[in-house]
Amino acid sequence: AFSVKRLLGRSYDDVKARASEFPYELLPPGEGDPSGLVRIRLGYCVFTAIEISAMILKELRLSAEAALGQPVKKAVVTVPAYFNDAQRQATRAAGRLAGLDVLRIINEPTAASLAYGLDKKKQGVIAVYDIGGGTFDISILRLHDGVFEVLSTHGNTQLGGDDLDQEVARWFLEGVRPMAELSPEERAALLEAAERAKKSIGAGSRVEQIELQLGDANHSKNLTAEQFDGLCRPILEKTRSSCEQALADAGITRAELTDLVLVGGPTRLPIVQQVASEIFGRTPNTSVHPDEVVAQGAAIQADILAGNTTDLRSEEHTSELQSRFGISYAVFCLKKK
Repeated sequence: AFSVKRLLGRSYDDVKARASEFPYELLPPGEGDPSGLVRIRLGYCVFTAIEISAMILKELRLSAEAALGQPVKKAVVTVPAYFNDAQRQATRAAGRLAGLDVLRIINEPTAASLAYGLDKKKQGVIAVYDIGGGTFDISILRLHDGVFEVLSTHGNTQLGGDDLDQEVARWFLEGVRPMAELSPEERAALLEAAERAKKSIGAGSRVEQIELQLGDANHSKNLTAEQFDGLCRPILEKTRSSCEQALADAGITRAELTDLVLVGGPTRLPIVQQVASEIFGRTPNTSVHPDEVVAQGAAIQADILAGNTTDLRSEEHTSELQSRFGISYAVFCLKKK
């Protein structure tokens, strides 16, 4: 079930125009369902995005309980800053279905800033460029005496790394078959192959072979790093307008920024780092793993809610927290008895 985060809090009318991009069938709400939420057909089963998100959260809860040796009932959950109220409520509902009391929903850029340790600086203006699998956020934050002020936020909840996979998939299908003619299983296999190629090129491969069986025929194409960058750039350039708007809303210029922080798996791609650097005119900070940084920030917030610390600037405490719970479980808060 790819890109489910894009469907959270969305009606069928919101997403039906892009239905062919998903490797499963999208359905309107059932008869008598007042929510209007889109449904997802997977095989013979039908789910909402909230139900699938709940399955993911439940698996993480069970993993945390296995690691900690005791029940986990409370959680801090992070969401894109540009999520609207319906999407945030859908996230909270998924947490309830997973058996979690969601104590706090916090914005991913704020969590990332905490984890980067930017709160230790006396003052500064920080741009957090956050591109995940399905969403993009840009937030401008001001730091003064260790206190964050969110100056502005902008983004696109329908733009992310999944779009890069889609573009590679469309490139692969040129002269083969239209995407709309593929079965859900074939679309899923193609997107998986495209994602593998993306990750391989992001890890330094200069040429990646994509092989796939469609119907009775086998197809194979070589994707070079240069071709991949060319496919990605037009999509990543769509983030520029959001970044410029966020700067304008904050009333600052690029020259006034003290830090550019990159968050999200796709920021490991050199082309993403290059585009972000071009937009803001400065070298990005990539000192922390982009997939882990938001969970680290959530862990700091959870630890505060648990009453263990009130000092975000305690470097020793942050290090201890990470060693105790590990990144995989950092999002969960276990209330002390």
